[in-house]
Amino acid sequence: MLANFHQEQSTKSTLVYLTLSIDVARELTHVHLERFLAPLQCLRRLELVIARDAKRQFLDAGQWENFITEYLPRLITFEFKFSSEWRIGQYKLDQFRSPFWLDKRWFIAYDSSRSCLFTVPYFVPTSIKHSFVPVSTNLTTLPIEQHMVFYDRVTELRLQEHLRSLPYRYNHVKTLIIDTSCTYQNIIDLSKVQSLTVDISTLSLSSLMTAIKRSMPCVNYLSLNGSYWELSYMSFTGISLEQVRVLCLSRYANYQGDNTDKWSRLFPHVERLIVSIVSKSQIPLLIDQFKNIVSGFFYIDPPYIEPHNNDPLYVDPSYIDQIHIDAYNQIQVTHEWLMEHVNRFRQSNMDNFTYQINEGDRLSLSLWIGEDDKTAQVVMNSYFKKNIVDSMRTVRSKTENLSSNTTTVITDTSTTTTSATVTTSTVTTSTSSSTSTISTITTTTTTATSTTASTTTSITTTTATTVTTTTTTSTTTTAPYCTTRVTFDDIPGQSSTSGVVPNGYKNLNWTNVLYLNSSTMPTSGYQTAVNSPPFVGYNPGGTIVQITTANGTKFAFNSVIVSSAWRDNLVWSIYGYRSGTNLVYAPFTMSVINQTKISCNACSNWDTIYFTSSGGTPRSGLTGNGTEFAFDDLCISFGY
Repeated sequence: MLANFHQEQSTKSTLVYLTLSIDVARELTHVHLERFLAPLQCLRRLELVIARDAKRQFLDAGQWENFITEYLPRLITFEFKFSSEWRIGQYKLDQFRSPFWLDKRWFIAYDSSRSCLFTVPYFVPTSIKHSFVPVSTNLTTLPIEQHMVFYDRVTELRLQEHLRSLPYRYNHVKTLIIDTSCTYQNIIDLSKVQSLTVDISTLSLSSLMTAIKRSMPCVNYLSLNGSYWELSYMSFTGISLEQVRVLCLSRYANYQGDNTDKWSRLFPHVERLIVSIVSKSQIPLLIDQFKNIVSGFFYIDPPYIEPHNNDPLYVDPSYIDQIHIDAYNQIQVTHEWLMEHVNRFRQSNMDNFTYQINEGDRLSLSLWIGEDDKTAQVVMNSYFKKNIVDSMRTVRSKTENLSSNTTTVITDTSTTTTSATVTTSTVTTSTSSSTSTISTITTTTTTATSTTASTTTSITTTTATTVTTTTTTSTTTTAPYCTTRVTFDDIPGQSSTSGVVPNGYKNLNWTNVLYLNSSTMPTSGYQTAVNSPPFVGYNPGGTIVQITTANGTKFAFNSVIVSSAWRDNLVWSIYGYRSGTNLVYAPFTMSVINQTKISCNACSNWDTIYFTSSGGTPRSGLTGNGTEFAFDDLCISFGY
């Protein structure tokens, strides 16, 4: 089919961007694909995914090199992901280290556990089911100083083994699954975790609650699946996890004693509750104790109910079958029964729920409680755990929206300081003169093609001294600013469209940076980012940008203008280094129609800058969907 495609689609030879995804390639050969791609000699970007059964030829670097050289001479970006039953050895991997691949910054990695070959960083996995080193250094052609991308892209992580250290930390994990009792704070930035699942009982519950309280302020979904945790509230004096809104207790039926009140004190603001029970009599108790609950999923799972007859709430499984469950129908719960046994319904005369019985599942009950006079439902749900639990994982995410009046402050890690924000009416004193402040100013355009207004910010270092309670005297010293301005418009021997930024340009060495005439990409963030027409810099294929001093002279980073090329909510990060030591790390959210100026007041004495990008959502109506970003007017000052 691919080989005959051009017989009916002759105009496709003018394509500049192609994404091709093949689910199963059992019958597809490299020859078939070459016949399909050969007429597309205008291609500038190619994305190719073979989800299963890629033949050995697709893993051959030499065969791709020969074909691209002859038939796709204009190709700038080549992203691929090949899953195959064929395993490739070190010799085959080393073929991707030839000048053809490295000069184009087409870096690859091989995941031996999944037998998958892919380009990096575009196809770096965002979900890791273990905490080993994601990719061994000998299984990737990416320069070792850029290996942080294998960690920065991960947003979902399952911990299954004990690791004392890793080369880098996981800094962007939002979903964390713990299946080990190891110490994990040293390999994960816990402050960004929003969803936490604990699948092990040997981990101390007291230690876990303390860790959440101290280190995980954003956790709003919590699933505790341990079987034998004993809950003594005396162990949690002073601990109250107000941020948890969704709570899943899959083994609550096995907990001994009347623990309802203790759980609700630990999690006072739970709105959605997923819980196993042994008796329908537990349902009213849970509803009354979790006072903010608006929906719940209660289920009986006899195979997993452990015997603990000392529990006053315990009901023998045979009793469940005889009394609470009609052997041929479902749990016997009625509107009147709920009104009688749920105190919050009875005392306030809350008649704002209805129920409907589904005969498909007699062991689970889903409950929605109305707010004010709204209607809620009690529904017997036939999907048991997964479908209902997944539907309840609608959690409030704490996203940061950058706008024209938003300032983001970070502190240079090379000094111990107290950072301060200066408003228009108040001067706040900083305890150190070496505070580094990175701020963002975002200008929004109506479309990706409209002209972006220019924003200029004066960057100063200020020391303020309070003389009296009513008088403030401040002295301002203006530091040298933007002694070198990188516009990408004055590159020697520059093409009229695009090309590689050469080492030595502006006394800097450039890795993974191309320049592009923004007028050739009018409906994209490349047009948004341009501040000094017509050229911008960008990272082909979403690769990590590295900028280093070419002559050994340290420099100060002053500012840069950035836009996402294709994705909204793209996570763009800056790293500042001196002699191999990370001094500054700051992530920001970029948009296709926003031009964001990143400024720093005292990011000095650097020798290396990294720009990275990940995540985001493709903006509809555009011709691309990669994680590239565009940047212009990079301002630095040598010797500071």
